[in-house]
Amino acid sequence: LQRNIAPYGARAVAVRKALWHRPEPLAIERGAFRDGGAWSFQVKSTGDATSEVDGITLPELMREYSLDSIDILKIDIEGAERHVFETSITSCLRQVKLIAIELHDDPSREAFLRCVSPLSGQLSRHGEVTLWQ
Repeated sequence: LQRNIAPYGARAVAVRKALWHRPEPLAIERGAFRDGGAWSFQVKSTGDATSEVDGITLPELMREYSLDSIDILKIDIEGAERHVFETSITSCLRQVKLIAIELHDDPSREAFLRCVSPLSGQLSRHGEVTLWQ
């Protein structure tokens, strides 16, 4: 990630946090999602200091980095999107121009659609990715 964003200088910052529905310590669980392949990573609450990464909400992230708007919010978090969109983040989504999200199951899709439905925007699907703008 550091190498990929290096050309952007101060305009891009690598943040070692996991988008989550509440601020809490998380552990990375490998190989337990779907086919258990090498790509199969999920996070789970640890409830203690043995975490591998801290969870952060979208509103917190925007506050912490003084983001007035987000041009593109890309989300591919292997089923955790359901938790993120089950919380009340609709107000900060008004500041997002485009969401590209991989929705991994029906509960995730329903939570996402409930969250964006009060907003004026358009949905489209491109392969596994759902776009909202």
